[in-house]
Amino acid sequence: MRQQKRGGFEPLLFSLTLLAATVLYIVTGAPLLAAVLPCIHGGWHTFRTGLWLLRTDPCRPRARICFAFHLAAAFWKAAAAALTTVAVLAILAMTLGFQPNMDDFAATMLTLLGGVVVNTLLGLGAMVAALAFRLRVWVHPRLLAMTHGSLSAIAVLTPRQSGFNHAVFVVATALVFPVLVMGAVVYGALTVGKDPDKINSVPILITGLGMLVVGPIAMIPCYAWVSSRIIARAPQDCWPDMVLRRR
Repeated sequence: MRQQKRGGFEPLLFSLTLLAATVLYIVTGAPLLAAVLPCIHGGWHTFRTGLWLLRTDPCRPRARICFAFHLAAAFWKAAAAALTTVAVLAILAMTLGFQPNMDDFAATMLTLLGGVVVNTLLGLGAMVAALAFRLRVWVHPRLLAMTHGSLSAIAVLTPRQSGFNHAVFVVATALVFPVLVMGAVVYGALTVGKDPDKINSVPILITGLGMLVVGPIAMIPCYAWVSSRIIARAPQDCWPDMVLRRR
């Protein structure tokens, strides 16, 4: 329970990190530099937990798959932290009348996009491997802290201690992002070289809406199928051998 309480301070710690990033932005005027702190904070614990699993899990395929999922989740969280930072800094710039460096903002958005792309590539590969090995995966940035560095302690984690399986973010992003990219490519192909009147026509707008909105919604059955086979409901589903050792 002590580790659970400690994890409860995570929103406060992130808020303090975001405040430090805001001060750094005010001092330097560089959003890219200010976004580094939240990105590192967002992904560090997840990456550290994944590395611990890679080193200690005796089942090597599971160790590699869980590490890939944790690494993908770390990039997802870094991207989410970058997006939050960009939004906060943009609001701050408009409020205080700053003239932000748009090149730095563009670089920060590329950092965000890079995190999503890496999450997608790692996530797709890890999902295929998990399906091939019929493995259910559990991802949580505080798993290392919850177990005090002992993999066998997973067997006694309660649902309240275990928290939420962050693998759902990896799976959802890895399935939806490629559809969004394909939709954007198709929409771009339909509009490239067209005059503004034709681009804003109803058929083109409907096509764009279908590609960028209907496409991701259509992936819900695919997500349901994949998650039902590889998303663990509890840490013990991912490491059943640790439960057997405790008996």
